[in-house]
Amino acid sequence: METVWCENWRDFLEKIEEIRSKFYDAPLILFRGQNDAKWELQTTLERETPEKNSVLDYMEYALKELESQTNREWCVSSLQIVKEEIKREQKMVTYLPHYDYLVYLRHHGFPSPLLDWTESQFIAAYFAFNESKAREVALYCYIERPNRKKGGNNFLPMVTIQTHHIKAHPRHHAQKAWYTVCTKGSEIRNFCSHVSAFGRNDDNQDILYKIILPVEIKKEVLKILCNLKINHYTLFQSEDSLVQAID
Repeated sequence: METVWCENWRDFLEKIEEIRSKFYDAPLILFRGQNDAKWELQTTLERETPEKNSVLDYMEYALKELESQTNREWCVSSLQIVKEEIKREQKMVTYLPHYDYLVYLRHHGFPSPLLDWTESQFIAAYFAFNESKAREVALYCYIERPNRKKGGNNFLPMVTIQTHHIKAHPRHHAQKAWYTVCTKGSEIRNFCSHVSAFGRNDDNQDILYKIILPVEIKKEVLKILCNLKINHYTLFQSEDSLVQAID
């Protein structure tokens, strides 16, 4: 991971342009904003329920918790079927059972193994600055396949980008959202930290930049983003978010 300090918004835009030019052949560049530059890249599952690291354990936990709280059944396969699917698809490192269901959980605040990103550096900047009370914020820039190729094996932590084209809450599309997941293992698949994969510092894949900005430019940045029609309402599309956008 390369860490870059930018003193102002102009420096940030120039750095993003530099990255886009350098990796012009990459099929996709993703961004993520975090309120505090001291925070690591962590999923909500890592922060809140780290013991649920097995894919099967997590699916069982998620299904039971949600059904008990909503009093409704969900169209999710039995754990035995999921186990058979994982075994059958073990060579496909991008495979994740019931991905659309996992995205639903993520958008409704349930502890999730998915790390959310966006195609837009401006949307990432909004999430970094909007509620920040730290001295510095961080915007991450992720290039999974700079040369359109990716290798690895099932026994080392590997970050994979999950498909963008799913039926999801409108905010998924408004936020130009993508998700990554980090797993390892074959018949027994486990979720693991993104940091463990990025820590390998492979020049041919999983390129990560951490761009740090001072929170003192927050007011200026949010005004610029608002002029670009990026605010709480456009990103979340609810009455509550409309009130916050007006404030």
